[in-house]
Amino acid sequence: MDRAKEMAKAGDVPARAWLAQYLMGKPQGSAPTPLTVVVSQLVGGDPVVDSLASPLINRKKFPSLYADDHNWEDDLRAQVAAEVAAKVLSPDCASPQTAK
Repeated sequence: MDRAKEMAKAGDVPARAWLAQYLMGKPQGSAPTPLTVVVSQLVGGDPVVDSLASPLINRKKFPSLYADDHNWEDDLRAQVAAEVAAKVLSPDCASPQTAK
């Protein structure tokens, strides 16, 4: 190990690779190729943006599938608000907590 460390410090590429693999482990995933990155940039694609925009795009494309979504969201908000109010204003508490 000490020999590999000295060789890596001296610039030995295989020693650096071996140390990195030994200390960090092999990568679990694979990085995109440089060509894939360049093509994505030229086309204007961004996988993160595409992933985040997908639900909104689907809502616009297929509005009938999402027609009732606002109802359950409002119901959940009301339930959470009621639960918070019950816990904050419950008789078990000495005084209601105020947000700072």
